[in-house]
Amino acid sequence: MQALDQKKHQNMLKVICKFDELITIYGNIVPEGQNEIIKGNIAEFKNSYDYYNLLLKELENCICTYKEVQESLQRIMFPNVRKMNTKARNKGS
Repeated sequence: MQALDQKKHQNMLKVICKFDELITIYGNIVPEGQNEIIKGNIAEFKNSYDYYNLLLKELENCICTYKEVQESLQRIMFPNVRKMNTKARNKGS
Protein backbone atom coordinates (compact mmCIF):
# COMPACT_ATOMS: atom_id res chain seq x y z
CA MET A 1 0.00 0.00 0.00
CA GLN A 2 1.34 3.40 -0.93
CA ALA A 3 0.67 6.22 1.52
CA LEU A 4 -0.46 9.64 0.38
CA ASP A 5 2.14 12.38 0.67
CA GLN A 6 0.85 14.73 3.36
CA LYS A 7 3.26 17.49 2.38
CA LYS A 8 2.04 17.41 -1.24
CA HIS A 9 -1.53 17.48 0.04
CA GLN A 10 -0.83 20.53 2.21
CA ASN A 11 0.89 22.26 -0.71
CA MET A 12 -2.09 21.58 -2.94
CA LEU A 13 -4.44 23.00 -0.29
CA LYS A 14 -2.31 26.17 -0.26
CA VAL A 15 -2.61 26.42 -4.05
CA ILE A 16 -6.38 25.98 -3.81
CA CYS A 17 -6.55 28.68 -1.15
CA LYS A 18 -4.44 31.04 -3.28
CA PHE A 19 -6.66 30.29 -6.30
CA ASP A 20 -9.74 31.25 -4.26
CA GLU A 21 -8.02 34.45 -3.05
CA LEU A 22 -7.15 35.45 -6.61
CA ILE A 23 -10.73 34.88 -7.74
CA THR A 24 -11.94 37.07 -4.88
CA ILE A 25 -9.49 39.85 -5.78
CA TYR A 26 -9.61 39.74 -9.59
CA GLY A 27 -12.88 38.02 -10.29
CA ASN A 28 -13.34 34.68 -11.95
CA ILE A 29 -11.68 34.69 -15.37
CA VAL A 30 -11.76 30.90 -15.70
CA PRO A 31 -14.12 29.71 -18.46
CA GLU A 32 -17.41 28.43 -17.04
CA GLY A 33 -16.92 24.81 -18.06
CA GLN A 34 -13.44 24.70 -16.54
CA ASN A 35 -14.63 26.46 -13.39
CA GLU A 36 -17.17 23.69 -12.71
CA ILE A 37 -14.53 21.03 -13.33
CA ILE A 38 -12.13 22.78 -10.95
CA LYS A 39 -14.78 23.06 -8.21
CA GLY A 40 -15.72 19.41 -8.62
CA ASN A 41 -12.09 18.29 -8.54
CA ILE A 42 -11.37 20.37 -5.44
CA ALA A 43 -14.32 18.78 -3.64
CA GLU A 44 -13.25 15.30 -4.78
CA PHE A 45 -9.64 16.03 -3.74
CA LYS A 46 -10.66 17.04 -0.21
CA ASN A 47 -13.23 14.24 0.19
CA SER A 48 -10.80 11.60 -1.06
CA TYR A 49 -8.17 12.68 1.44
CA ASP A 50 -10.69 12.66 4.29
CA TYR A 51 -11.87 9.18 3.25
CA TYR A 52 -8.25 7.99 3.02
CA ASN A 53 -7.64 9.14 6.60
CA LEU A 54 -10.83 7.43 7.78
CA LEU A 55 -9.77 4.16 6.14
CA LEU A 56 -6.28 4.51 7.59
CA LYS A 57 -7.76 4.88 11.08
CA GLU A 58 -9.97 1.82 10.51
CA LEU A 59 -6.94 -0.15 9.35
CA GLU A 60 -5.03 0.88 12.48
CA ASN A 61 -7.95 -0.32 14.63
CA CYS A 62 -8.12 -3.59 12.70
CA ILE A 63 -4.40 -4.20 13.15
CA CYS A 64 -4.65 -3.45 16.87
CA THR A 65 -7.56 -5.87 17.28
CA TYR A 66 -5.72 -8.53 15.28
CA LYS A 67 -2.64 -8.23 17.48
CA GLU A 68 -4.71 -8.39 20.68
CA VAL A 69 -6.48 -11.56 19.51
CA GLN A 70 -3.21 -13.10 18.36
CA GLU A 71 -1.57 -12.46 21.74
CA SER A 72 -4.62 -13.83 23.56
CA LEU A 73 -4.55 -17.00 21.46
CA GLN A 74 -0.84 -17.44 22.06
CA ARG A 75 -1.24 -17.05 25.83
CA ILE A 76 -4.05 -19.60 25.91
CA MET A 77 -3.01 -22.08 23.24
CA PHE A 78 0.78 -22.31 23.51
CA PRO A 79 0.94 -23.72 27.05
CA ASN A 80 -1.70 -26.29 26.14
CA VAL A 81 0.09 -27.22 22.92
CA ARG A 82 3.33 -27.73 24.87
CA LYS A 83 1.49 -29.97 27.36
CA MET A 84 -0.04 -32.03 24.54
CA ASN A 85 3.33 -32.35 22.80
CA THR A 86 4.90 -33.53 26.05
CA LYS A 87 2.13 -36.11 26.50
CA ALA A 88 2.52 -37.29 22.92
CA ARG A 89 6.29 -37.68 23.34
CA ASN A 90 5.84 -39.55 26.61
CA LYS A 91 3.32 -41.95 25.04
CA GLY A 92 5.61 -42.56 22.12
CA SER A 93 8.55 -43.47 24.36
